[in-house]
Amino acid sequence: MKKIKYKMLIYLRSLDIKTIALWTTSLLAVNAVTAFFTVSYLEELNNTTTESLVNDGSSDIGVIGEDIIGNENFIDVGFISNSNEQLESYYAITSEGYLYTWGWNIHGELGLGTTDAYVPYPTFVNIDGSFDDKNANGIQDINEFDTITEGDKVQQVNHVNKVWTMSNEINTASVFAISQEGYLYMWGDSNLLPEKNTSEYKYSNTKDSKSMDYYLSPVFVNLDKSYLEEPGGAYVEQPARDMDGLLYRDGSNNIVNVKTPTKTEGDKVKDVDIQAYTYTNYSGVILSESGKLYGWGKNVSKTLDWDKSKNDTINSLSEINYGSSVTEDVKYVEASIHTYGSQSTITALGKDGYLYMWGSATLIPTKSGDTQRTKIDLSDSNMSLDTSHSSKIVSYAYSPHFSSIQLITEDGYLYTLGDSAHDYYSGRGCDNTTEAENLRFYRQDINCNNIPDDDKVKASGITDHTSYFITDDDYLYMYGRGVSGQTGQVNAENLSVPTFVNIDGSFNDINGDGIQQSGSYENNTKTEGDKVVLADNSNANHTLAIDKKGDLYMWGSDHDTSGALPDTTDYAFIQGSNKTPQKVNLEGYEDGEKYIDASYWNNGGITSTNYLNIYYYGGFVPGDDMSDYDEIRKVHKLSLSDFQTPAIYLG
Repeated sequence: MKKIKYKMLIYLRSLDIKTIALWTTSLLAVNAVTAFFTVSYLEELNNTTTESLVNDGSSDIGVIGEDIIGNENFIDVGFISNSNEQLESYYAITSEGYLYTWGWNIHGELGLGTTDAYVPYPTFVNIDGSFDDKNANGIQDINEFDTITEGDKVQQVNHVNKVWTMSNEINTASVFAISQEGYLYMWGDSNLLPEKNTSEYKYSNTKDSKSMDYYLSPVFVNLDKSYLEEPGGAYVEQPARDMDGLLYRDGSNNIVNVKTPTKTEGDKVKDVDIQAYTYTNYSGVILSESGKLYGWGKNVSKTLDWDKSKNDTINSLSEINYGSSVTEDVKYVEASIHTYGSQSTITALGKDGYLYMWGSATLIPTKSGDTQRTKIDLSDSNMSLDTSHSSKIVSYAYSPHFSSIQLITEDGYLYTLGDSAHDYYSGRGCDNTTEAENLRFYRQDINCNNIPDDDKVKASGITDHTSYFITDDDYLYMYGRGVSGQTGQVNAENLSVPTFVNIDGSFNDINGDGIQQSGSYENNTKTEGDKVVLADNSNANHTLAIDKKGDLYMWGSDHDTSGALPDTTDYAFIQGSNKTPQKVNLEGYEDGEKYIDASYWNNGGITSTNYLNIYYYGGFVPGDDMSDYDEIRKVHKLSLSDFQTPAIYLG
């Protein structure tokens, strides 16, 4: 582990000694090896400077810790973990496009090339694996540092999506990132990832040979399976080494050789998605830059290969096989896969503007059972109740529980279809027909007034059985399951009609007493204070929104079994159902600070601000009493000074 030791010296030297001591103490209960490692180098760090570590007289190409954060808002912040024990991991993409991760690292999900169980500060992820190869041997020796290049910039991060089951069998993390160059990288638990048995991945230099299940740093996905060749056409092979440069050997103690992947235009991708219901029921799709779709995993509902059994598992990345009767060559711009038990459906938005679906026909009109690829045509009266508008789709949302689907057309209209078990799944309370909700798409009549002009929307989302959308004039509406208060209404009940969410709590105060009387004419009023720029309900029991002023509001359940709401300076939330939006005043929030991005996941949430601060909660950290659920309500704050960049910037 010499390479890690040397790199960690630089990383730790950038922190103050007091911080390291606190971190070390907190890790003692979590990772004794890491704690011992850190303690053993405290004295050495005191007598070492960053400059002496970087410049040993043989390199003058750059400095460690170059500021590559930028001064603009973060592009994205979120979670990359999938833990039943609330051991969460996080990421941030800076305005410059660089990826930083922090938190728990049990399955290598941080992608930092270390086996440390916990990393407390956002740390630079070397996406393309480049380093200062001063020895020119292709092996990262102990005096050769990671380098920061254009290849490290990312545009998108995806991770395995947790589906709550009674057994919560999925308790691991696998991560993808698409670079701004268009190349795909993956890390974390390899058991859910493609090509796990192919030599170049099985014997990857991003693994620790003592723990072969995990990619500890990003590994390039060789989508077109092209390799470096000799002039005569033979593949160039090289000895396979692990992350520490140790040679891999087979059962006969022979050195393992692997082919050398090449990066080509055929490797570039535009989208990726991965789902896991159990450890054996997982699958994913990768959309190439050319518009072709590839998949791997269990062939549930024959989504990956129509000609194979639904019980087959496909480990090698393969182009989707739609069956011989599907002959049209459709190219896609976006794709996702949805799996719940014995159901799986792929949704893909074509370059022609139409949505295509196949697999389980639960939410595919005119089809039943498992079906081949179907074009969703809203001008077809067999598919849609309203055929008078454009069928071209700009965005869609799909329930993880297969309860409903939303489509937003290029005209701005919202079409929904849902499980026939409950009309509130699809929000069809204004529909005067009596047909089942899963037969045809319904165009939402938002105000139940038969006036299409006021029905346009710009964004929508679904989780489990609850949905939201934001209208063209920036108001938030919700429908579906509401028993935890997640629909933002005074009465926590299920809503079959899309209902306005009164963000600022204003109402027609007829009595002038400041108290909204139930059952009176003191109705909610729409004001500028109700307008929102985003909403999220990625946890089925909660909803959040950021209004146009940059204030954050949250509502829903605050309970040990359904997820927490954060501690605030004014104790805004009660344990139980918080039925109406509450403005969130987090500890450490600064005057003039505005929220920019926010999302829920699992038991907590994360948000970023225009001051480039990040606030997060919902997971235990080393030193917490992990039997006390109140610990996950604590809010943690990170600022730019907390970001660590143990790599050399080449400029």
